[in-house]
Order: sequence, then C-alpha cells, then structure tokens
Amino acid sequence: MPVRYSPYSCAPPKLAVFKTMVNDLLEQGVVHPSKSPYASPAFLVPKKAGGFRLVVDYRKLNARTVFDSYPMPTIDQVLISGSMFFSALTYTLLIIRFVYHLQVGA
Repeated sequence: MPVRYSPYSCAPPKLAVFKTMVNDLLEQGVVHPSKSPYASPAFLVPKKAGGFRLVVDYRKLNARTVFDSYPMPTIDQVLISGSMFFSALTYTLLIIRFVYHLQVGA
C-alpha cells in the first residue's frame, strides 16, 4: 500500500512563495511532474537570514521503509576483495569513483 498523505495547510502569502519556488525548480529541471502513487507533503521553513526553505516531510515514508540488514560495501572493499587482475568490474568501479568526484557546472 503506497504512502500518500495530503498537503499541509498554508497561508496565502506563503502559498504564493511556495508556488514560485516549485515553478522555479520545474523550469530549472531539478524536479518534474510525477504520476507516482506515493506522496509526501512539502512545506516552507523560515531561514535565519530571511526567506524560506522548501522542505519535504518524508518521516511517514521512512517509517514504512524496510532497510537492508547489511550495508553496501564501499568501492575500496570491493577492489580489495576482487581478483588480482584488472577486470571490467574494477575498471567500471574506478570510472564511477572518478565521476563521483567531478564537479558539474563549475
């Protein structure tokens, strides 16, 4: 059964700011419309320096998430436990590690 909760109520001035922030994120391509059966409420939190921060409340979704018993191995653990030959897997892992540290748009 999907987790789906209705949005929180919001005052009209904050709702205008909320819609502006969401539209900006849509235009930038950071978010996109979804047809997922899952839904979590989003709301605005005031920043110390003024303005607002957009926050999504995933607490109820996280409460229903089943976590793995064992953590994923790190790249170092996979490379050490792998074969001594430079296989396609280790090559792929090295590329992933390199791409992870790239700064896009800098």
